[in-house]
Amino acid sequence: MAHWSGTGPDLKTCRECIFFDHGNHYYSKTGMRGGGLKPAKCKKYLAMTSQNGGNIPHDTRACKYFEQADVVPPVVSR
Repeated sequence: MAHWSGTGPDLKTCRECIFFDHGNHYYSKTGMRGGGLKPAKCKKYLAMTSQNGGNIPHDTRACKYFEQADVVPPVVSR
């Protein structure tokens, strides 16, 4: 992620941020997450470093670069 977890707005998570890169296929069909939102990369980290960082769980507390997304993906697929 682009900065330390928890340095952003209170009660916000990476899932709610415009930089959470969930892409088109963002729900696990089986396994540990079984229909839940998969971890994703941070587009802000990529823009700052020109490198892909690791995948971030959707419930990670927001960092200081948090920007509210217009559309927030649900935690579990419908």
